[in-house]
Amino acid sequence: VKYNAESYEKPDNCHGKITWETHEQSPRTLSYNVNDIKDKVDLDLALEWEGKKADFNVKADAKSEPVYLKISSSVPGHGTFEIETSGKHNPAGSTEIIINAIGNGKKMGFHLRKSETGTSRSLDIGLELPQGKSGFYGKLERKGPQYFLIESKIEWFTHGGGTFDVNGEINAKSFDDLFIKLNIDSPKLNMNKVEFEVGRQLTKSSSKTIYFRGKANEKQISGSFTLVPKENNLFEGNGVLKVGEDSYPLQFKLKFDIQKQEQKEVLLDIKAGMYSYYAHTTTLNDEANGIHKVDMINKYCKNDQCQTEELKLYNHKTGPLEYETKIEAKLSVSLIFVLEHPLLMKVHMKRQGLEYDRFLEVGYGPDKIQYHGYVKDDRAGAELTLPKRTIAVEAVFNLQQG
Repeated sequence: VKYNAESYEKPDNCHGKITWETHEQSPRTLSYNVNDIKDKVDLDLALEWEGKKADFNVKADAKSEPVYLKISSSVPGHGTFEIETSGKHNPAGSTEIIINAIGNGKKMGFHLRKSETGTSRSLDIGLELPQGKSGFYGKLERKGPQYFLIESKIEWFTHGGGTFDVNGEINAKSFDDLFIKLNIDSPKLNMNKVEFEVGRQLTKSSSKTIYFRGKANEKQISGSFTLVPKENNLFEGNGVLKVGEDSYPLQFKLKFDIQKQEQKEVLLDIKAGMYSYYAHTTTLNDEANGIHKVDMINKYCKNDQCQTEELKLYNHKTGPLEYETKIEAKLSVSLIFVLEHPLLMKVHMKRQGLEYDRFLEVGYGPDKIQYHGYVKDDRAGAELTLPKRTIAVEAVFNLQQG
């Protein structure tokens, strides 16, 4: 057995190599390079044997904006693999997560961008696979008290691919001022430039009469319904919906409690013949404790066959570099096409000072993809779990200044 080791140290760097061989094994050389920089990880490893070389690299920075972690490897016979993740959170209200994984030339990517300003909020979620891209984008811009402009887009690659765009305006200051106008466009779904408008008809009674009209694929849509006030801001009523030459009876329940600054609630329950739609949204905005919560559920039914969309958002900010965010979503994309299984997504982000932890899970039926990346004061790592494969790496270090 022959063995040789070399090591070189500088104030901010340590590098060297180790070589060994036996009478049965050709020489092997392991070289390393470590940069000792405060709040950073920079590690390179290389193993050489019989004309072959395997590389491994970890880079992380817990102090930068955005925080990032990058792990790459190249092994003969197994190809190359790379995971790169970055994330940043602005105390003013914006969050961004980007995760990219590349294996043997195939790329998978995920991004989440959430932005809040004094007058607008937006959410952008995207998933990129070798088969194509899917994503959701939504923006809500406040133009006045309870007066908003909305913009959203859904893109998918399954079932032949397509897009679904919605934009318009909503004035919900009160029932007397209620006005909604939407423009919908989706060539894939044969919904070309659909127009829809909802407003209040003034009456002398305490009941509320709402009209709606529009056009979809050259068919005129019109109708109205009358709501009678109940207790706790709840309204109930009925009406009629006309689509072309066909008519459908309508039953309504509506709750519109948006006057409170911290807590708001909107409920909509519609039945039209064999079809029904249920939507319930609650929000909590506790500025004093840095807590923001949103719970949304949408349910579409045709007779007893129902599809459900759910979104839960929780954000707790306790300092400029201390926060926790949780997002859970269940999507069946029922208005576009019915998936065989709902698409499930979970995101959990946590940061305390220079340490952060990020978890992402996307599931569809029996298949599930999970990603976990973290930077601690003594280690950094990432784990990617695919339906038939798990890849995990971790670097443990002891960085001492001075």
